[in-house]
Amino acid sequence: MNRSNGPYAIFYWILFITTTALPFSLFIKKLGTKYWYMILVVFSLKIGAFYEYFVILTTSFHRDYGTENYNENFLNTVLIGISLLFLQSLIFVIIGLYSFSFYNRIKPQKVKSFL
Repeated sequence: MNRSNGPYAIFYWILFITTTALPFSLFIKKLGTKYWYMILVVFSLKIGAFYEYFVILTTSFHRDYGTENYNENFLNTVLIGISLLFLQSLIFVIIGLYSFSFYNRIKPQKVKSFL
């Protein structure tokens, strides 16, 4: 409860909207059938996952929940992992969009039967 009203509340609400409200908006038929809205929801889910890591880490460090076992490179390791996940999702979306456009360019030709 303190995360939604505390000093990092804006990040928590961005996390809440991007991971719950936007995916549930796909149940609306007009929005769920639009291709670009689907891409927007996919990117918002990925951004919401990054905000989840950010909210957990920053509120934990802000409240001094960190132990003495954390070294100086812990946060850098987490940020590199988040960057790699973002790069992976970006490459996946580019490949998906290319295959979708390639499939639309090739129209199946009608096969004439000999019978």
